[in-house]
Amino acid sequence: MAFHQRRTTCQKLGSTIITPLVNHEKAAYHFNEAAKYNRAEEHEKEAHHAYLAHGHGQLAVHHDVEAAKLHADHCTTLGTPASAQAAEEKSAA
Repeated sequence: MAFHQRRTTCQKLGSTIITPLVNHEKAAYHFNEAAKYNRAEEHEKEAHHAYLAHGHGQLAVHHDVEAAKLHADHCTTLGTPASAQAAEEKSAA
Protein backbone atom coordinates (compact mmCIF):
# COMPACT_ATOMS: atom_id res chain seq x y z
CA MET A 1 0.00 0.00 0.00
CA ALA A 2 1.49 3.35 -0.99
CA PHE A 3 1.90 6.14 1.51
CA HIS A 4 0.02 9.25 0.45
CA GLN A 5 0.05 12.64 2.03
CA ARG A 6 -2.39 15.49 2.11
CA ARG A 7 -1.08 19.01 2.36
CA THR A 8 -2.98 21.63 4.31
CA THR A 9 -1.85 25.18 3.72
CA CYS A 10 -2.36 28.14 5.99
CA GLN A 11 -3.39 30.85 3.53
CA LYS A 12 -2.10 33.84 5.51
CA LEU A 13 1.34 32.55 6.34
CA GLY A 14 2.02 30.03 3.60
CA SER A 15 2.96 27.28 6.05
CA THR A 16 2.24 23.64 5.20
CA ILE A 17 1.26 20.73 7.44
CA ILE A 18 1.44 17.18 6.04
CA THR A 19 -0.93 14.50 7.35
CA PRO A 20 -0.86 10.81 6.38
CA LEU A 21 -3.92 9.25 4.73
CA VAL A 22 -3.02 5.69 5.72
CA ASN A 23 -6.08 5.11 7.95
CA HIS A 24 -8.47 6.24 5.21
CA GLU A 25 -6.79 3.80 2.82
CA LYS A 26 -7.00 0.95 5.32
CA ALA A 27 -10.69 1.68 5.95
CA ALA A 28 -11.39 1.68 2.20
CA TYR A 29 -9.47 -1.58 1.74
CA HIS A 30 -11.38 -3.39 4.51
CA PHE A 31 -14.70 -1.98 3.29
CA ASN A 32 -13.98 -3.39 -0.19
CA GLU A 33 -12.92 -6.72 1.28
CA ALA A 34 -16.15 -6.88 3.30
CA ALA A 35 -18.15 -6.24 0.11
CA LYS A 36 -16.22 -8.99 -1.67
CA TYR A 37 -16.94 -11.50 1.10
CA ASN A 38 -20.58 -10.41 1.20
CA ARG A 39 -20.95 -11.31 -2.49
CA ALA A 40 -19.26 -14.66 -1.80
CA GLU A 41 -21.60 -15.18 1.20
CA GLU A 42 -18.67 -15.63 3.61
CA HIS A 43 -20.30 -13.76 6.43
CA GLU A 44 -17.67 -14.29 9.14
CA LYS A 45 -14.94 -12.78 6.97
CA GLU A 46 -17.34 -10.05 5.87
CA ALA A 47 -18.10 -9.12 9.48
CA HIS A 48 -14.39 -9.14 10.36
CA HIS A 49 -13.49 -6.75 7.52
CA ALA A 50 -16.50 -4.53 8.23
CA TYR A 51 -15.36 -4.29 11.86
CA LEU A 52 -11.81 -3.37 10.79
CA ALA A 53 -13.11 -0.84 8.25
CA HIS A 54 -15.18 0.84 10.97
CA GLY A 55 -12.22 0.96 13.34
CA HIS A 56 -9.86 2.43 10.76
CA GLY A 57 -12.55 4.90 9.71
CA GLN A 58 -12.99 6.09 13.29
CA LEU A 59 -9.23 6.36 13.73
CA ALA A 60 -8.94 8.33 10.49
CA VAL A 61 -11.60 10.78 11.64
CA HIS A 62 -9.85 11.15 14.99
CA HIS A 63 -6.52 11.86 13.27
CA ASP A 64 -8.19 14.37 10.92
CA VAL A 65 -9.59 16.23 13.92
CA GLU A 66 -6.21 16.22 15.67
CA ALA A 67 -4.48 17.42 12.50
CA ALA A 68 -7.00 20.25 12.18
CA LYS A 69 -6.36 21.27 15.79
CA LEU A 70 -2.59 21.22 15.24
CA HIS A 71 -3.01 23.23 12.05
CA ALA A 72 -5.10 25.85 13.82
CA ASP A 73 -2.58 26.03 16.68
CA HIS A 74 0.28 26.26 14.20
CA CYS A 75 -1.35 29.12 12.28
CA THR A 76 -2.26 30.93 15.50
CA THR A 77 1.25 30.50 16.91
CA LEU A 78 2.86 31.84 13.76
CA GLY A 79 0.56 34.86 13.73
CA THR A 80 0.77 35.71 17.42
CA PRO A 81 4.39 36.93 17.78
CA ALA A 82 4.04 39.60 15.08
CA SER A 83 0.82 40.97 16.55
CA ALA A 84 2.28 40.87 20.07
CA GLN A 85 5.37 42.69 18.84
CA ALA A 86 3.22 45.36 17.16
CA ALA A 87 1.23 45.83 20.38
CA GLU A 88 4.46 46.25 22.36
CA GLU A 89 5.77 48.83 19.88
CA LYS A 90 2.53 50.85 20.14
CA SER A 91 2.60 50.79 23.93
CA ALA A 92 6.28 51.77 24.02
CA ALA A 93 5.70 54.77 21.75
